[in-house]
Amino acid sequence: MMMGLHKDPTRTGAAPLAVLVLFGTLLLALMQQQTGATAAATVKTTAPPPKSPPLSRGIQPVTCQVILIGAATGSTPSSGTANLKIVQQAYVKCIGGGSAVQPVNVTVGGHLMAFAAKWAGVAVSQKVGADDDWTIAFNDVPYLRLRDSVVRDLPYSSRSALLQCANCSRVELLNVTTTKLQPASNTKSSVLFHGPIHATNVSYVSLTNFNCSDVRDAHGWGCVFLQYNTRSVSAVAPPALAVVGSSFRSNSVTRRGLYGTLHALKTGTFSRSFGLGLVVVGPFDPVPLPSTASLAISLSGVQAVNNTGGFGTVLSVMSNMSMGSLSIAESQFLDNIADASGAAVSLVAPVKSILINATQFEGNAAINGNGGALFLANGTSVLSITGKSSFLKNSAEAGQGGAIHSTSGVQMMHLDSESYLDENFAAFGNGGAICVGALGALNMTGRSRMSRNVARNGGALYIAAGPTAYITLESGSKFSSNIVTEYGGAVAVAAGGLGQISILGGSSLLYNEAQTGGGAIAVLSGDVGRIRVADGSKIAECRTNSDGDGGAVLVATGNLREVEVIYGSEVRDNVAVGGSGGAFAVYGSSSAISVIVNGSSSLSGNVAGMHGGVAAFTAPYGIVRLDGANVSGNVATKGNGGAFYLCPPHRTEHRSGETFSVVLVNVTLTDNQAGGSGGAIFLSPLSPSQPVDFGSASMRVEEIVIADLYLIAAANSTVQRNMAGGAGGAVLATASETSGLRVHFANCTFDANRAGDMALAAAAAAAATATGEVLTTIELVDPGLGGVVAVAGLMDDIRRWPSINAAAQAALSPSSYEPISTARRSCYVAIYNSVFTNSSATEKGGALHLTTCTASVDGSLFTDNTAGQSAGAIAMSSPGLPTATIPDGPEASWWHSLLVRNSTFTGNKARDGGAISTVTSGMVGLYGSVFDSNGALGAHGGAVSVRSPLSMSFGHALEISSCRLMSNQAYTYGGAVFSGVMNVVRISNSTFVSNVAQHSGGGFALVMENKDDFARLIHLEISDTELLRNTASQDGGALYFAVEMLPPALLRGLTVRNNTAARGGAWSMIPPKPMEWMPSVLLFKEYAGDKDFYTVGEGSSVYIIGLPEYDTPAN
Repeated sequence: MMMGLHKDPTRTGAAPLAVLVLFGTLLLALMQQQTGATAAATVKTTAPPPKSPPLSRGIQPVTCQVILIGAATGSTPSSGTANLKIVQQAYVKCIGGGSAVQPVNVTVGGHLMAFAAKWAGVAVSQKVGADDDWTIAFNDVPYLRLRDSVVRDLPYSSRSALLQCANCSRVELLNVTTTKLQPASNTKSSVLFHGPIHATNVSYVSLTNFNCSDVRDAHGWGCVFLQYNTRSVSAVAPPALAVVGSSFRSNSVTRRGLYGTLHALKTGTFSRSFGLGLVVVGPFDPVPLPSTASLAISLSGVQAVNNTGGFGTVLSVMSNMSMGSLSIAESQFLDNIADASGAAVSLVAPVKSILINATQFEGNAAINGNGGALFLANGTSVLSITGKSSFLKNSAEAGQGGAIHSTSGVQMMHLDSESYLDENFAAFGNGGAICVGALGALNMTGRSRMSRNVARNGGALYIAAGPTAYITLESGSKFSSNIVTEYGGAVAVAAGGLGQISILGGSSLLYNEAQTGGGAIAVLSGDVGRIRVADGSKIAECRTNSDGDGGAVLVATGNLREVEVIYGSEVRDNVAVGGSGGAFAVYGSSSAISVIVNGSSSLSGNVAGMHGGVAAFTAPYGIVRLDGANVSGNVATKGNGGAFYLCPPHRTEHRSGETFSVVLVNVTLTDNQAGGSGGAIFLSPLSPSQPVDFGSASMRVEEIVIADLYLIAAANSTVQRNMAGGAGGAVLATASETSGLRVHFANCTFDANRAGDMALAAAAAAAATATGEVLTTIELVDPGLGGVVAVAGLMDDIRRWPSINAAAQAALSPSSYEPISTARRSCYVAIYNSVFTNSSATEKGGALHLTTCTASVDGSLFTDNTAGQSAGAIAMSSPGLPTATIPDGPEASWWHSLLVRNSTFTGNKARDGGAISTVTSGMVGLYGSVFDSNGALGAHGGAVSVRSPLSMSFGHALEISSCRLMSNQAYTYGGAVFSGVMNVVRISNSTFVSNVAQHSGGGFALVMENKDDFARLIHLEISDTELLRNTASQDGGALYFAVEMLPPALLRGLTVRNNTAARGGAWSMIPPKPMEWMPSVLLFKEYAGDKDFYTVGEGSSVYIIGLPEYDTPAN
């Protein structure tokens, strides 16, 4: 009988009272069993519905069944008629409610009165003025449980909802279906209809196994509108909504509705009002819900497919509804559309936490608004996406946040347990996956990801304002293949900065792409505290196109304080196609930066169209420390710094004592290239924005200050096959007006580096021509200088430069790469126990080029280095005057401009000065070193060529002691050593063996090249030295002098044997014309060996004293 009643609740005939009582008892027991089963099923879900609030003592549910089925005529009756074809079936039955059971107060439209006589447990009356209505209202029911009910095949009513519970505190819908509802075809477009179900003044609502489908063209809401009591609520029993195991399919809300169920959208000239969604939650009274009793909403096991709405297509929560939580678990939201925002969920009300677990959002679209799936007008404290949840192919067609948009901030966002946001897009807006007004922090873990999202800015995530404390990816999580048309391929931070970006535990930024800057991450305003890539993580194959900067990361205007790439991590193959910073570009200039790369980490294959293949930084000071790292294959196509472009701004003050250090320990620095200068590292300041005031001239010349310091130090490292189209095949560095420069190398190997590479330079020029650019050059350093390293100090406005005594500095720190002292504009290079091989420069300094600089080289090897012009190994050019006291004469306290000790130079070649060529006003000191098989292929000094930059009678000295020079060759003068006119030349305890000069001076040549040098007082002393088997094609097989010497030169303890020349196998002296009247005196003591001397002079111009056969003037 019970089953028959369910099959046909409108059948004729009256049941006996006993049967009805029995039926009621069985039905109540069955409902209680089903309710228990539902509760048990609910407990199994990951996110259970909110706990039901306690009821007043003694209140029991009224359980009702409603069957309301229309005739599906598609039209409504004319006014004043009663067309029974609108409703085909109408049945209501209620039981329960406590011991004193009262019939439930039900009011209905006129079209249902004919059915009401067969209803049970209700007191039915017709609504006033509702003759043409077909709706049902339950009134003043504290606890209504509506189950096993259906509303279908009906048109909407303009008078009220088809099914309403008015002033019902607790409403439970169990196994309720609404389907095939739509406006009548003959209604006017100006008429607004109510939606299917409406409950008012509620505190708790649950929808269990609720099904809403094919509800078409609804106004305001499509399935259920819940108006909550906001006046009398308590924290003990806060309001709640639970939707469990329910389905929403193929429904549409196409117009604004009643009771404020509308959303007005204005974008530019576009203005329109939309309806809301299928389940709409709002206040019953215009009173805000207190935050102490905020609403909790739970959706579990929900399926929402192919629905269309206006604002929050599936769930829309209106304003004045303070929310404690939204929990969505094990649900699906597929192919829903919102004309405005939030095709799945829109929350106008603020919410404390949102938990999304094991839920799928796919193909949802916001057409004219924001948030393709989820829209938050007032943000949330916590947004957690977990349990393999996914947001896939959602879109904001004309707005922001392809999947999620929060107009206000999100304090904490979690994405974990293999959850992902993929292929979402905001093609004309920001945040392809997520757009937030502000973000406190984001944590992605458990192999979660945001991939293949597309936007204008922030392909995966856009943050409008900050500060953001941190973004952390860990445990294999990633941002990958996101694309933007402007900034931040994966993440864009518009303002406020970012505390920390951490990529940890095998996580990655991969394949992200931006058009104008920040291929992976762009911070457009504000500082960034730290970028940390650790534990086998990587930033790889990110890209910024056009002339944008930062192939992976751009910090556009703020400072970046720390970068760490540590513990086996990598930054590789990132590209800034036309801009600077293949991986990192940072343009803040007011605070220090720290870059740490260690633990077998690598920086490789990064490319910048302009400067800094790996990084372009403009911080004023800080440290770049590479420890155990590999830096290889990075390219700055048209600019400087194949790996690092470090360009501190000039400071307007000069007593800060701050340091910018580049430290390499156990590093491999290989195969980096720059079309400009600094094949691997470029450290040189930007031009000053305003003049730097140094006070008086005497202060400029003499003051040593606690200046800023630029330091490049390398130890136990390999620098190999780096190339520059300009200067500094591996490294270029300069001092600044307020900073000194120190370069220290210890126990390093430098091999096959190249400066002035023609192919690189041509490619850079061609690329620049194609883009209409003008390539900048370094004022202090010309192209083609320093095959390995080119460095420069500065002169002041009266051409004075701050000299550093290389010998004194080296004595203080013979093997350290830490600086001892500094002075503004100064430059000092210290090299200890290092090897330079097979490097080349098209101009000068096959290994090293030093401009306005001093250097110490100790225990090092230079082999097979070449230069197109001068100095196959070391070139020094220091014109002008030093700020140190200028010594004069052999007894003076000379300061060393270049100090070479215990080093070996073999097989180096250049046009002039096969190994070393100097033009400096200090002393060049060569001690305990070997020069073997070096060659000057077009000029002088097969091993060493030294000249003075000054046309005056002081400055510049050469000292060679305990050295061995063998098998060197020169095209013209000085097979081993060539010296121009000096103040002092001292050679002692050395050996010259088998050196060859194609012209004169097979071993050593001292020649006045410049006619203005005649006034120089030359102090020459050669002592305890062997000259053996040296050869010159013309004059002076061992020694050749073409200068005026006064006071007398001293040659003492010489052994000169088996040297050959056309004239003067031992030595030849030919004073230069027209100064032959000026006498020159050679004083020989303890001489042994050949006496094949040749001299030219007139009258008393030449005197030889100490040898009996030559103690009279020679002709």
